[in-house]
Amino acid sequence: TTQGNDKPRPAEEELPIDINYTKFADWLIDRQKIKPNWRDSIREIHQKVSLALDGLPDNPQLNAVKSGINVANLDFLTCKKIRDILTSDKDTSAKNWFGQYKSRATKDWEAIIALYQKDNVHLAEAAQTIFQNGQYEIPALQKILQQCSRQQQELHRKEAEYKRSADDYRQRFERECARLGLDPAAATA
Repeated sequence: TTQGNDKPRPAEEELPIDINYTKFADWLIDRQKIKPNWRDSIREIHQKVSLALDGLPDNPQLNAVKSGINVANLDFLTCKKIRDILTSDKDTSAKNWFGQYKSRATKDWEAIIALYQKDNVHLAEAAQTIFQNGQYEIPALQKILQQCSRQQQELHRKEAEYKRSADDYRQRFERECARLGLDPAAATA
């Protein structure tokens, strides 16, 4: 691959980087990609998001996105999706002569996206999400999957047992009907 001036990169720059997901945020801080106080920035952004959610216009797409949203779980990608919906809607995407959005909601969400991109806070949030998912969410889902698998096996076992039992009772019924000289089909009708 090439850089901006079309010079080939050395082969060692093309190697993938192996970073432990638990230390990804620290790795970003060490390389000065994010600031050490990125959590304060995220708190500030979440405060602005909670205010901006109240100012969203009534739109079916926005209603679908914001239904069930918890501000603490709202991330950069969801904010970007909301902003994209606002900028694609003809009512909220109108601009003035200076190229600024006329809609207050669109301005607010543009500012939120800018705050995320300032100092790469969105990278820090992604690192936090990767850590959260790897440390807690994935193991919890694996445990639920194992429980469901055990439950499914137990239900298959019970189903086979009930079928066996039903066959036994049908055979007993037919034997009793034959002993009494009754037709089993007529006895059930």
